[in-house]
Amino acid sequence: MGVVTPGTSMQADAEFNLKKQVSKLFVEAWEDNGVVSLLSKHNVINVEDKLSQETGGVTVNMYNLVRHDSKGTRGDGDAYGIAVRQQYGDRSLTIDRLMSTISFPRQGTLAQQIAAFNLGEGVSANLSNWNAALIRSSILHHLAGCNANSILVTDAAQTAFTGGELVNATGFNTVTAPSTIYKAYGSKAALANDQAVTSSHPLTFGDLQQAVLNIHDIKAGVPMFNPLKGYSYRYIALVSMTALMQLVQDASTNNFNIRELVYNTIAGGKAAPDLAYYQVPSLSMLLVGVPDHEMPRGVNSSTSAPQANTRRAIVVGQNAIDVAFGKGFKPNGGKVLKGFNLLFDDQHKKNNFETFVTSVALWGCKKTQLLGQDGNRYDNAAYVITHYSAN
Repeated sequence: MGVVTPGTSMQADAEFNLKKQVSKLFVEAWEDNGVVSLLSKHNVINVEDKLSQETGGVTVNMYNLVRHDSKGTRGDGDAYGIAVRQQYGDRSLTIDRLMSTISFPRQGTLAQQIAAFNLGEGVSANLSNWNAALIRSSILHHLAGCNANSILVTDAAQTAFTGGELVNATGFNTVTAPSTIYKAYGSKAALANDQAVTSSHPLTFGDLQQAVLNIHDIKAGVPMFNPLKGYSYRYIALVSMTALMQLVQDASTNNFNIRELVYNTIAGGKAAPDLAYYQVPSLSMLLVGVPDHEMPRGVNSSTSAPQANTRRAIVVGQNAIDVAFGKGFKPNGGKVLKGFNLLFDDQHKKNNFETFVTSVALWGCKKTQLLGQDGNRYDNAAYVITHYSAN
């Protein structure tokens, strides 16, 4: 494929148009990408820009402070000789190129098409939606610790990602199982594995309560669960729409439930809340509904296959996942754009009625795991619940 790049015979207006198209692609695939945008604005996603990195298949190193560990000293003393050296942990992720080439009818001559870089709204939206679907899949599967051997991303492909192509749907990094996971208990007994989840184990308000209790129980030797800062709630709970309906239908009498909270809100003279984006007052938690097909399933512990009739709910705090972007499009003398580029085929002469364009996203993501004082790595701010779901 011949690629039109700045510095060949590109006119100034063509470069401006290409920059505009690439900027639009980034905004629609990242900044306006539903649940991903929500998580980014809440600092759940830790973004690292490596805009000098032009190639894929490389490792990006990120660093964090290990929890301060000292018994302290009493009385006065000089700093020299008693200082405890600050310790740093390191973590890494791989960034690579996610590419897709499409063709569409050419408007005008080949020269006109290359000069204008006018994708049209339909083509541009298709590329944005495709990238957005795989970015959402990658982030949600890492947060859920869904290390299944097959992932179906229906918004991006009609068949499941398996084998070597699996990392296309997991941000080019292998998903690790949750270091903290809780099986929806139903009868108050925790379940041994995801395949033990049955129709008797829908998501309940009690499961969310138990999650908060367990999060507060994460103690010595491991990174403390990092709550959100600057908001009136400390956690975000990502749940499928089916799980959201299960919470609404939960009529448990041994504790609060969503139904009672909503009824009390209405009885107090306020409008009924939007449950797909609902702040749960008694849990300091923002409840966010996600389409069923986007939420990861449980994982069969014997076969590593996605477990049918299950979904995972995810409770997250701050800095739960790492994302890194490489170098995107760079106009002559201008600022490098983050991660995304569009490459046009200027050599294809076989069919003069088609234009070929390749969308490129140079990026990667991986769940944030920090080094504990016991030498093991733990999820920084992600807690997972597996529950029943017929969808």
